[in-house]
Formats: sequence, structure tokens, C-alpha cells
Amino acid sequence: MITSIALRRFKRFESGKIEIAGSGTTLLAGPNNSGKSTLLHALAVWSFCVFVLRRGKGDEAIMTGFAGQGYGISDDDFNPINLPDLKHLWYGLKTQIPGEEGYSLSIRVDWEHPQDGVHHLKISLSLTNDRLFIRADETTLTDCDVLPEIVYLPPVAGLDAREPFATPALRRAMLGRGLAGSVLRNVLFDLRRVNEERRAQLKEGKSKISSGDLKVLRDTDPWERLQATLRKTFGFEIVVADYDETYHTTLQAFTQPVIYDESSKRYRNAGAKRDLMVEGAGALQWICVYAYAVNPDTDILLLDEPDAHLHSSLQGVLIDALDALIETNGKQVLVATHSREVLLGAPLDKIISFEKAKPKYLASEADRVRMFSGLGEVYDPFIDRVRKTKRIVFVENESDMRTLKTMAATLDRPLPKIEAYPTTESHKERRKFFQKLEKGIPGIRALSLRDRDGAPLNTVCEETLRDKSDGHGLANFASRTFRRREMENYALVPACIARTLGLEIEDIRTWWENDLFLPWTAAPPADATPVLEGDYKTALTKRLAEAGKTMDDLWAQMAPEDIHEDLKVLISQLEVL
Repeated sequence: MITSIALRRFKRFESGKIEIAGSGTTLLAGPNNSGKSTLLHALAVWSFCVFVLRRGKGDEAIMTGFAGQGYGISDDDFNPINLPDLKHLWYGLKTQIPGEEGYSLSIRVDWEHPQDGVHHLKISLSLTNDRLFIRADETTLTDCDVLPEIVYLPPVAGLDAREPFATPALRRAMLGRGLAGSVLRNVLFDLRRVNEERRAQLKEGKSKISSGDLKVLRDTDPWERLQATLRKTFGFEIVVADYDETYHTTLQAFTQPVIYDESSKRYRNAGAKRDLMVEGAGALQWICVYAYAVNPDTDILLLDEPDAHLHSSLQGVLIDALDALIETNGKQVLVATHSREVLLGAPLDKIISFEKAKPKYLASEADRVRMFSGLGEVYDPFIDRVRKTKRIVFVENESDMRTLKTMAATLDRPLPKIEAYPTTESHKERRKFFQKLEKGIPGIRALSLRDRDGAPLNTVCEETLRDKSDGHGLANFASRTFRRREMENYALVPACIARTLGLEIEDIRTWWENDLFLPWTAAPPADATPVLEGDYKTALTKRLAEAGKTMDDLWAQMAPEDIHEDLKVLISQLEVL
């Protein structure tokens, strides 16, 4: 496993050494252009250069005692990472240092081999015109078998439309060039082939594989583990077509939708097969990541924002799946990520922050909060303001907080400064985020407000709006849920709607009865079942839009007597938060 990377004049790093803590998953976090991808690129370039030296000069070129010259390649042959031209490998785009030799860029990797101990290999680069020269400057190697097998996966590992069968040597070459997606079908083909061989061995001389052997196979075999996670996560399996070198010219792989049959306790087909290439970017990213993660030939997996095309609910699932794999196969995975879901749930000793000059592991929850402050977007201004106000209200939409402020102003009870954090997450997930913030910002308090949607009415306390289903026991975190289905249901005030539309109240009666399907009343309707449970948002916003109005306009027309008691209760709680 890699233990450190030392860089000199490589991209964003003039010089520096980054320590890596053993096997398992390490998350690289920080704002854009902070150096996360640079670290991954350095390892990808190092692996590529090792491949080039071995191919061009022989294995001895990276071993101790080699006295030969470096090896040159054209810029067209360099492809581990995408660059406009090769000078962008160099810090400050300066490839030559006055008074120094031409090999001005270096990448040194230290690693520990389970059988052969600690090793290092330093690769140095020089650029002359459009030709890149590579040499090994420092090495402890006497046997190339102890080299770590590194696979780099960019944000979307693109698949070729047609993928020919590749020999092991060609596959290694493609991986060394950072083109993992170009041989994904080959990897899947090999995983399936090895699985079939294992199944044949276990079944030899028997009518079927014993239940004990089958359980071990499903728990340990890479193909079985890949299929299991795809069934659970995406509801499909991978089908790899048979390959006959005397007939076929390309490999084919498909996704097969499946559903679990309770009666047979097995998965069965649930639709037509589709070519692997037509799946969405998120699914392809997952398959590519997981296929290389389970592949026994991969030692080090470099993932550059693998969660970029995944729904937030799947981002943490991917990391958890990788962690489960690593527990049994001892691989090392470096992941550059911006995902809050991933970074909040990870142990501190698994996160390297690139927030400041020198990347380092987080040491405290306060460090985690400071790291979020540097991620940009919502975190930077939000956390800075929370440090000052010490108050947070979690809402589902920004409009929810605007509405509460409008209602408070109408009641002549303006709210104090409270930071709103819009998110559709559950009270539980919001609370996790709050507890992380609390470690770094002592004394903060929060109120979490959600629509009830389809939850039972008896889960909400009528007097306080406390969500009785969220029993967490935290004195500084209040879980609140509207008694009506959603906030817009509190806007069902005929007189206010008429005023907003510029109509007389009787002018909206037909629409009220035919579009909302509510009994006509000139006063605000009582908390009967239709008002509590109905979905009126679409019809209401559509009617307002036809008149060039919005929900904000409607809320602004409410008089104090029109404001529902539930909203008054919330305003009272926000006043003393």
C-alpha cells in the first residue's frame, strides 16, 4: 500500500510530501483547485511512466544499479490524464530551472508490500520541445513483481462503443494510460470467467454446489459481490456475452433488470436486456468503480469525484460498499470528493483536508467544520454566519423561511437573525449534520421544519408541532412538522386568494369548488380531513401564475387573523430559539 507521495514542481505543488495512512479508503476533501485531483494525477502519471520505462527500456530501467539513459516519448503518446499540452504538468508551467538540469519535475512514491517490505521509486521528467523524457532517479526495486497495480478512474470513465478482446498485457497498458473505461468489458469478462471456473470446481462430481460452498462463493467471489451490489442498488445484473475468438471481434455486456421473488427466494428477470453503454452516467460510474474495486489485479484505486453523477442517497452507499470490500481484500482507495453526505459520515482519520497549504488528516470535529467552510457554495457563507448567529432553521425550501418571516412581520413579531438551511433530508439526517457543526461551533441551536406529506397525523403534536416520530432527546435540536400536509395548505384562505388575484371573493368560488374540490367557505377552512391531507400546491400555484402572481404575493396578503395557529406556534418557537 502507498504510504507517501513526494512531489517536486508537479502541477499545483512546488514541493511537498503527503502521507497516506495504510490500506482502506482515504477521502481527499477541499475546495476546487486545492490539489485533490493533482494528487491523483501524480499517481496516475507515475504509474504510466513506470509502464513506459519498462516497455521502452526493460524492467531493469526501474531497478537498482541501472546506469542507462532516460526514455523519451512524444506528446501524442502521453495519455494517463488529459492536458492541453505537456508543460501543464509543471508547476507554474516552467519546465526549466536556471542553473539546474532538465529533469526538473519528480514524483516519488513510497509503498509497503505485504511480502517484500518497504520500497520507493522516484520518477523524474524533462520536457524538450514536444518530447517528454522519463527516468527513474531513486529506487529500491530489485524485482518488478512488488510494484503496486494502480488504476485511475476520472469522473466518468467513458466506454467505447466497440471493445475488442484485449490480452492481459494490453489491458495493463490501457490502465497505465488512464483508460480504464476502454477495457471495462474485458474486466467484467474475466470476472465472470473466473467465477464460472470456481463454480465448476465446486460442483465437480456433484449434482449441485453445496449450500456451504455456495455461501462462501457469494461472500468472497468478486463477480458474485459485484452482482449482489448491483441488484441491491440498481435492480439489475450484468450479463456478459460468450466470446469466441474465431468468430467474434468485440466483447458485449448488457444490463438485465431483475426483481426478487419471495416465493422462490431468488432474483428473476424483470425486463429486456440493454447494452451496458446506454446506462446513465451514475450507473456506469458505479459499475466501473466497483468492477475495478473487486478485481483482484487492482491494488490501488484512484477515484476522482466518483459521486459526481450519483444521487446524494447513493453517494454514501458507494463509499460504504467500497469499505466493505476493502475489509476483506486489503485494497487501498483514494477518493477526491465534494460530497457532504460522504464527508459527514466518514471517520476523521480517513479524511485528508486540502483546505490550507499542506494537506493533512483531520484531527477534530472542529477541523471538519473548517473544512466545510472551505468547500465553497453553501458551506462558506453559511458556516461563517452560523458562527455569529448560533441559530439554524432547517427548511425544505428557501421559500419556507421567506414565508415565516412574512408571517412574523404581519404579526408585528419580526424574527431574530437565524440562518436557514434548505434541504429535503429527514430530521435524522439534518440532526447528524447539526451534531457535526455543534462540535466545531459550541452553543448552536436548531429547529428542523418539514412538511408532513403522507405521514400519519398522530405523529405530530397538536400544541407544539413536535414530530413525535423523531425521538432524539437533544435539548438544542427541535424537530417540527406541519400538521397540514404541506405549508401551502395554510394558504387556503379565500379572501386572501381573491385579494391577490384582484377579484371579489365570490369570483373564485367556482375555481375553489371545481379545482380544489373543497366546500365553499368565505372564512379560512377548518382543519378538516381535506385541508389536512389534500395536495393543493399545484392547483394553487397554477391559478396564481395565470394572474402573474406567486405564493410570496399570496402570503403577503394575509392579515393577522388569517394566519393559522400552527404558523403562530412556529414563530413563537423561532423567537426564542
